[in-house]
Amino acid sequence: MAKLLALLISFLSFALPEYANSFTCNTEKGITICVSFVGQSPISSIIPGETTPLKIGIFHVKIENRSGEVITLSPFDFYCSTLLGNAILVDEALYNKINWQAKLEKKELPPGGSVEGYLFFPILKDIVRSIVYRGSVIIEIRLF
Repeated sequence: MAKLLALLISFLSFALPEYANSFTCNTEKGITICVSFVGQSPISSIIPGETTPLKIGIFHVKIENRSGEVITLSPFDFYCSTLLGNAILVDEALYNKINWQAKLEKKELPPGGSVEGYLFFPILKDIVRSIVYRGSVIIEIRLF
């Protein structure tokens, strides 16, 4: 019984990882992507009238192209991976309903160009561990 109690106490005292207070970056083949966790919000506060019980994870992204080639960016080139090993894609139907001026949109990014915006992922109870870009190169940005 004492071992079970000790195990329970150690499980309850397990601290969940904390996101960095600033941007976390990674660079591959001249493309730098920086991500910062903004927070989670009920979907109804981002899409009025939406009744789905999901929360939306909001991430600020900055992208710089020093590759020497034009790259095409799309929010649908990103997904997040969670602590439980799930991969969550940007949901196109939900994303298109979000009316934020600063959300990341599809665009051509010339050499030397940069862009920033926000990505939105539907989240249940899992914690996002990293954001992955799978466009012209694959770049994983670990958040903690």
